Amino acid sequence: MLQDIAAREYAHDLMLDEILKRAWAAAPDKRRFFTEVLAPWLDAGTSGGWCVRQALEHFPVEEVGVDFLVDWVAAKPDPRAHNLADVLGQPLGRPSDLHAALLERFTEYGVGDVFFGGFISGTWTGSASGWSKGRLAEAKKWLEDERPVIREWAKRAVANLEQIVEHDLVRDAEEQIRRR
Repeated sequence: MLQDIAAREYAHDLMLDEILKRAWAAAPDKRRFFTEVLAPWLDAGTSGGWCVRQALEHFPVEEVGVDFLVDWVAAKPDPRAHNLADVLGQPLGRPSDLHAALLERFTEYGVGDVFFGGFISGTWTGSASGWSKGRLAEAKKWLEDERPVIREWAKRAVANLEQIVEHDLVRDAEEQIRRR
């Protein structure tokens, strides 16, 4: 199945995603499933590997244990830190312990940028500034996290989002002038 995603270079197939999640749920040994099925795609430096990682976004890999995953990344931090961050995806609400561990141990491999990039990506309707203000409000919640590494990452995210909001406000104003 993952080979099909890689060969077709198409990451978003909901049926395949559901099958993979069912296989994961049924796996008696999740660490073995991770090591034998998922990990080779996290190590793959091909476009097919990238497609598989996109298909696995927000996959519940943390179920194998944060320490297990940190040790796995530490054995080969480049490309594993970045690629595992891709699969983990941006925080959905409170950052997980795996988000914190990756930021703490592997920030120099760009994991914070991966999380931020995922956080500001996507589609929306309405004004750009309305969307970016919403993202900023969400990021500001992370400034209150009890974990220092999350607060530090959130400070950078908030600073970047404040710049994005300023840019989007100007863009929205220009757009309104053009519509007149």
